[in-house]
Amino acid sequence: LKFLSFFWGPMPIMIWIAALVELIQCLSGRSQHWPDFGVLIGLQIINGTVGFFEEYNAGNAIAELKASLAPKANVKRDGKFQIIKAR
Repeated sequence: LKFLSFFWGPMPIMIWIAALVELIQCLSGRSQHWPDFGVLIGLQIINGTVGFFEEYNAGNAIAELKASLAPKANVKRDGKFQIIKAR
């Protein structure tokens, strides 16, 4: 369901409307509009797929950063330095 959300928004809606206009023209007998329709649908699929993978990779990067930046403290106890969790 998350993947489908990338086909909804201002830019994707404009592409859907343009594809719909091209489809209507194709179905009304103007066959020269089929390539335009195909390009618009292809653009929509590529746009949604790229957006999905970019967000997925960004989420993974944030999780890795949080894990690597775990709060630790360097403390001196009983005359010895130790590294412990800050929380």
